[in-house]
Amino acid sequence: MAMDSTNGRGLVEGWMQKLVGVDFIFALAVARQLWLRRNALIFENLFMAPLQVLHVVKSSLEAFEEANATMGTKRRLLGNGSISWKKSPLGVLKINWDATLQQKTKKLGVGVVIRDDSGAFVAALSKIVPYIVDPLTTEIVAVWHAA
Repeated sequence: MAMDSTNGRGLVEGWMQKLVGVDFIFALAVARQLWLRRNALIFENLFMAPLQVLHVVKSSLEAFEEANATMGTKRRLLGNGSISWKKSPLGVLKINWDATLQQKTKKLGVGVVIRDDSGAFVAALSKIVPYIVDPLTTEIVAVWHAA
């Protein structure tokens, strides 16, 4: 099957077929950092040298591994192993949110999921908000909707 590199999903699916374990995680980390590098250049006029990208990726992966080792949780990588979910204290809700910004249309997509201390869904939200123009405002609006 040919790898479709014209979109992110096709690229990642191709990597999943060809790379395993740590190599796949490294490829994703590099792709993420290249995207952040691109955004910094476009939006902040900051340039990051290619070697610096690799240093940031290495540091990020080391910090990620250290944090997971410190937490003592099991993580599932590429369908192998298991996921360990830590309960929140009794009566405490966990709220996860994310947001995405479409620069062309100036619209914000917000997603929120709230779970109780047993992991059961309490509430969820998916919303499109018009007229948002910058990433900081995007995050603020997402947190506001989560609250």
